[in-house]
Parts: sequence; C-alpha cells; structure tokens
Amino acid sequence: MEIIRFCPSTHLEPGAICAQTVYTPTGRTIAAGEALCAADIEELRFLPGIFIRLTLDEATRAKAIPLALRAYSGHDVCSPLGQALLQLRTQAEAERILRGQPPLAPATPRAATLAPPSLPPALDLASFEPPELPVIAQQLLAALGTDPIDPATIARIVGQSPSLAGRLLKLVNAPAFGMPRRVDRIDRAVILVGPRELALLASGILLIEHFGVVSRSMVDMRSFFAHSIAVAAAARHLAHHAQAQAAEIAFAAGLLHDMGRLLCLSAFPERAKVCLEWCRSHGQTVRDVEAAFFGHEHGVLGGHILAAWGLPEPIVQAVAGHHAPQGFLAAVLHLADCLAHAAALGANGDPVPPRTHTQALELAHLSPETLMEAANAARSSTDAFLAALT
Repeated sequence: MEIIRFCPSTHLEPGAICAQTVYTPTGRTIAAGEALCAADIEELRFLPGIFIRLTLDEATRAKAIPLALRAYSGHDVCSPLGQALLQLRTQAEAERILRGQPPLAPATPRAATLAPPSLPPALDLASFEPPELPVIAQQLLAALGTDPIDPATIARIVGQSPSLAGRLLKLVNAPAFGMPRRVDRIDRAVILVGPRELALLASGILLIEHFGVVSRSMVDMRSFFAHSIAVAAAARHLAHHAQAQAAEIAFAAGLLHDMGRLLCLSAFPERAKVCLEWCRSHGQTVRDVEAAFFGHEHGVLGGHILAAWGLPEPIVQAVAGHHAPQGFLAAVLHLADCLAHAAALGANGDPVPPRTHTQALELAHLSPETLMEAANAARSSTDAFLAALT
C-alpha cells in the first residue's frame, strides 16, 4: 500500500521518494517519483518540506493490525466511524514499525470499571476567574465584538507584533489554506482569509502560547500544539464539506478545543501529573477521570474559560461539547479530534484514543468517505503548520 506524507525538510533522508515535482532554490528540478540523494536534501533544507511516498507492505500491516485493535479495545470498530479510525491507527502503527519506533498502543488494556482516587475538586466554576489575557489577544477579542469587523483594525492590531504577524503569514501560506499565490502582507492576509477568521486564528495562537509552559514529563508542548493544529485542520476540512461558511470558525474551535486541558496542566501541575500517570498505568482516557481530579472535564472547563474571555458563542459551545456532541460544530470538532488521535497527529497527553460517538457523523451531515479526506488534509498540513510556527 502506498501513502503520501508531508515531510519537513529537517526530517528528509536519502532514498525518500518524491510525491511531487520539486523546484530547488538553485533552479534544479526533482521529478515526482525520484529518490532523494544527500545533495538534494541539502538544497531542500531551505524549504518547509515536501510530500513523499511511503510503501506499507502487507507483512507490516499484518503486524500493525493487532496493535490498532488493542488501542481501540472497547470501541465500536464495526461502525463506519470505527472502521475509519481503525484504518488510520493501523497506518500509523505500520509507519512506526517501518521506522523502528515503539508502538502507540497502550501496554495495559482499558479498565473501564476501575474508579480513580477521590480528591477534593480543584476548581469551582462559580468563583473561578480565568487568567488575564495578553494585551494583543484582548484587543483582537474586543474587535471581534464589533459589527462589522474592520479589516484595517485587525491588520493594525496584529501588526503590533512582528513575530505574530510573521507566523500568521507563514500559517496562511501553508497547504491547508490553499492560497493561489503567496501572501506576504498581513493586510492582504486579512482580506483573503477574512478579518473574523484571521482574528480568531491569531487569538488562538496567542492563547495556546500563553499557557505553553508545561513540564515535558507530562506533555511535550510541541506534540500538544501539533495535535491542536491537526484537529483544527481536520475540523476546517469537515466543516467546509458540510457547511462551507463554518470552515474558518471550525478551524479556530479546533485550535482551542483542548484549552481546558491546557489550563489543568499549567494551573495544577502536580495534580495533573498524578492524573496523567494514573491514566497511563490503567489504560484509561484522561477525560474519563478529569472530574475526579479537577472537578470538571476539560471540555466544560475550556468552554467556561473561552466564554469568560468573550470568544464567539459557537466556539464556546463546540469546545464545551466536543466529547459529547449535540450540535453541528461540536460534532465536527469531535470527529476531527478522533481522527487526529487515530492518525497519531500530535498528542495531548491521553494514553488511549477518546471514546467515539457514532451519531457525530449524522449531526455533522457527513459521510464516512469524508473522514479519510479530512485525516489526509490534517496529516499533510500539521508538519507544515509546525514549521511555520517555529
């Protein structure tokens, strides 16, 4: 089986097969199907990365299938959603086998009936006050509250931070946005992407970075951010397929969907560490025990924080309900999150994939075929996004 992956230039190795025709900075052409040599890789290091072909043989897939089944023990793998997730996890496990990496599957089976330790709640939402926002994020959220939103105002606010503006331009030029030509000015990006969408994207980046100081022993923040980007890219693709006008707000919601988890990791590090260690040793999802450790699960916490910060209500509701979806945007977010976990695109600290809700496909007005398309879009965009944001 042949699959195509985006590979950052820093990860390219001799022998990798190009899946696209590449023009190097010196003007040379590397045709699709050619194997890269060391000289090619030296030239390509000036690019964010390229698409390459990987071949998964049947023997490797046969070794990967039991690992995928172990990861999805207790899930309905016979449903269309379950079948798609199992296929994605099988591919992810097979690729790790080819690279000589350890399996993703947990070493211990899921123990659904095992109760977590009883602890006093860490958070009382009635009295909890979220941390103060960075100044630029405050200005952007204030601008989002105006109707209509002035594109020049958004460009001016973002322009106060050359670093943020530069990262946004790289992000807008990444594959998932599909711009017909390179965008090199922030005012142009505001017009092409849309003032609301760009302001939400900039705010999401600032909010995640604001909470980004977390011990690597709990969660690798680069992997955490990769997971957020993957969910955002998949959500954007799914929403665009069903309701095109919701695509950019779905992207912003995907970027912020684990804000509650990030709050727990940064505000209660010791308790969070115990929670993660307990879940890893018992093969349970973190969400299943978050109420015992923090008083609430991370979706509810995230929705509460985003509401207090004044983010748009559709984003608040989608984030709050993305693990128990009841509406279109929450269902899109749930599906995108499941796809990112299945394909191992980044990691948010959960040792096992989240429990799936098969009704999410119906709520999102999507067919099973769109799931694989969204997963491929997320996979090909995640590394490019990360390269843009570092």
